[in-house]
Amino acid sequence: MNIKNLVLGQIDSYIGFQINIYMRLVKANCLALICIVMFALHPGNSYTQDNSNNTNMPFWFNAGCGACLFGIPSPPAGWGAFSAGTGISFQSGKSSLISIRFTYNREPAIFKSPDERVWDVGILYGIMAKKPYGFASISGGVSFVGGVKRGEKLDFLEYEKRSFNTVGFPVEGQLLFTLTPSFGLGFNGFANINGEKSFYGVLFCIKIGRLK
Repeated sequence: MNIKNLVLGQIDSYIGFQINIYMRLVKANCLALICIVMFALHPGNSYTQDNSNNTNMPFWFNAGCGACLFGIPSPPAGWGAFSAGTGISFQSGKSSLISIRFTYNREPAIFKSPDERVWDVGILYGIMAKKPYGFASISGGVSFVGGVKRGEKLDFLEYEKRSFNTVGFPVEGQLLFTLTPSFGLGFNGFANINGEKSFYGVLFCIKIGRLK
């Protein structure tokens, strides 16, 4: 088998593998969204009933898909990565925000193996500005980060696989447009600065909860 056929075979098999991984991420987010919708519409939840009691502070679930780049503060490396994320946020007082988030990022490394990936689970505190049609917020905090990155080159397309775990410093900005008191669409900008594999990106998200 010549080099051309070898490379084409590697590309074809790896594209199929990456599509399978991405479809799993999409299915996982769809399942999360279905669970969120069911929870939001359940008659026992106070935000589907009369919310005249102003002591009930807003909170919401979110889930979405998007893309990210690796490399902070160094320049972005590679082609970027597919991203998926979910989380929950609580408003505290008039303008404070507490959030718990999970993000997963995986690059489509067609010509290299293993493909690099990184995820984080973090808790963040921030501030928000609300309007009748939505809100914007910025938050920062601490997170646990894990993933896989390539090490030394072993073969033509093969590299050493290096798993890692570390502590990171997540940053997140939310922009939400409320369509109803319990449903909205928006964007989450996210980043994580850590000693192993920093990243930043954006998600398009569905948000469900007590938004007003």
